[in-house]
Amino acid sequence: LDDNQRLDYGDTVGVSVSVKNIGLQPTSDVTVKLSTNSKYVTITKDVASISSIQSEEVINLHDAFSVVVRDDVPNETKVEFVVTCTNGKDTWETMFYEKAYAPILAVNSVRMPSGRIVQPGETETLEMEFKNIGGATAYDVLTEVFSSSSDIEFKNTSILTEEVEAGETFTVKTEFTVSSSVLVGSVFEIMCS
Repeated sequence: LDDNQRLDYGDTVGVSVSVKNIGLQPTSDVTVKLSTNSKYVTITKDVASISSIQSEEVINLHDAFSVVVRDDVPNETKVEFVVTCTNGKDTWETMFYEKAYAPILAVNSVRMPSGRIVQPGETETLEMEFKNIGGATAYDVLTEVFSSSSDIEFKNTSILTEEVEAGETFTVKTEFTVSSSVLVGSVFEIMCS
């Protein structure tokens, strides 16, 4: 795999394969093909060649193949790859598995740092804490806060966090004002993607 040895969502990854001739005779003009049935991975470079390989010899095909992982791959998806080698008359096949990783953003808490109940006509700060519980770094995380009620007005409705590593917790803050005529039960929504 590529430098970080992983399949991360949205990545284009170089895949290396080592081929060993376990037969007693050398062989030549070997075509090596990489394939998968995973709907989350597209192989963009799937064929490599070996001009000749001696008995017991190992040929390393460094970054000979290339795959693209979809952005919507679920975290820790197991991807099966099949390596097929043929010299035109004999065919050998083996498979290997790799996990694909993606971020998962979870809400830890939503609170007012002052700890008090907001009264009609007041302005307060809303503090939202999230955690990336997935297996990959999330980039350009957009937190949006909105209300269908005109009684709650947010200073910033969209807040961008550039990078959140796997396991990292991050906090987003925005001020909001509650109108003096706010109705009990007025709500707001939070979305983080």
